[in-house]
This record gives sequence, C-alpha cells and structure tokens, in this order.
Amino acid sequence: MSGTPAVQVQDLAKTYRARFALFGKRRGPVTALCGVSLAVAPRETLGIVGESGCGKTTLARCLVGLLRPSSGQVLVAGQPIDRLAADGPAALGRSVQYVFQDPISSLNPRRTIRQTLAVPLRFLAGLPPGDHPARLQELMEGVGLDPAMLDRYPHEFSGGQAQRIAIARALAAGARVVVLDEPVSALDVSVQAQVLRLLVELKARHDLTYVFISHDLAVVEAVADRVVVMSAGAVVEEGRPEELFSAPSHPYTRRLVASVPRL
Repeated sequence: MSGTPAVQVQDLAKTYRARFALFGKRRGPVTALCGVSLAVAPRETLGIVGESGCGKTTLARCLVGLLRPSSGQVLVAGQPIDRLAADGPAALGRSVQYVFQDPISSLNPRRTIRQTLAVPLRFLAGLPPGDHPARLQELMEGVGLDPAMLDRYPHEFSGGQAQRIAIARALAAGARVVVLDEPVSALDVSVQAQVLRLLVELKARHDLTYVFISHDLAVVEAVADRVVVMSAGAVVEEGRPEELFSAPSHPYTRRLVASVPRL
C-alpha cells in the first residue's frame, strides 16, 4: 500500500474486566480483540466478516472512538484517534463517522430530520445557520430523499429511508472515512440492493473510504475491494473477495464459506 492509509490499526486489543454474574459466581476477563492489525487505503472498501461474537462490532467502535482499546492504537489519515478525540468531538467527527445497524433506533425520535442533520452541520462542520437550508437539501437529494421530508420524525420513515438519513448524517460533517456496521442487515433484500447501490455511488462521488462490517458474505463480496476474516477477536485471513471466497486457505474461512446456503 503506497502513501498514508486512510485507517490503520496497530496490534489492537480489547479486554473486558472480570465481573460478578448471578449467584455471586465470578466470571473471568473476556478478550474481544487480540492483536488486530490492518490498514485501509484511501477510497478502498474493506469488508470485515465473521460469525457473531468474533469482535467485528468491538473493532468498529474502536475505529470511531466509541470504545477505548486496552492496548494498540488506531490511526485515521496518519493521526492517532486519541489525539483527534483530545482535540474535541469536531476534530474526530470530521475524520471518521459511524453508520449503525438499526437505522430507526439510531435516530432521536423526538427530533425532526431537519434537527437531526443540523447538529453535525453546526457542531462538526461549523456551518453558519444561514447556510443550513441549502446544505440540508443537498444532503437529502444526495441520498435519494425528497427535501420536503425534513420536517418529519423518524417513525414516519421506512427502514430503508431511515438508513438513508443515517448515511446523510454521517456525510454531513465531511468525513472521508465511514464505518458501516451491518448497514443493510435490518432491511428487506430489495431495499438492501438499493442502499448498497447508493453507498457505491456516494463513495465515488465523495472519494470515501469504507470499513464495511457484515456477517453476510454475499453482501461483502458485492461491495468490498478487500476482505478481512475475523475469528475469536483475531484476523485469520485477508485477501480479495473473489479469491478469498473461491479458494480460502484458513480452516475457519473454509467453514464460514461452506456454511453459506447455495441456491
């Protein structure tokens, strides 16, 4: 990889401390990530796959500063994420954004879409209030929604529409790195295809870099330039999707690919 990676993870580990369970029985520490290292090139889509509990979401939350790793570090455009966070939420929010799995619950039910999208425009992008209307219209049209919907509330939208709004919110601050955590798993298959097509278009239009996390190998194969396979908190294999899924070398990857239903 030539040049500075858009995202770089160096020997990342995350361990949760022991805590008491029911009946006073003590549970030992849980290791969610174990020495994860990877790099994502600018304008690349890196797919991260693995079964539930393998550490995908923990890694995603570390990438955007929602979780602090036990050791190792995350760099965005060459800058340690801790340093960006120390400079304030705006510096971090302008560098990397997160799209959650459940679009409806990720939106504040008491705020209109106009109010929701105005927050990153004001506090992250630093846009003057007088410039908000034009930018809000641009964001809505950019994700394929009618700007007339801005004064509606989240419960008035379908899952696919809500996810488009969540994507617009991620783009509002101008971040070039977007972490997508199971962004289409809660949607119908036909809507999945529409949202995936939108993500591809937005990536080309805004020169975005994606970290795309999913348990659906078919979805990852369709959108990713490169794939990382995780198991038990560690990276076990990586490569281009057409090669990795057709001829996996690691036993875990072979089992994962074999478990996918075939029509």
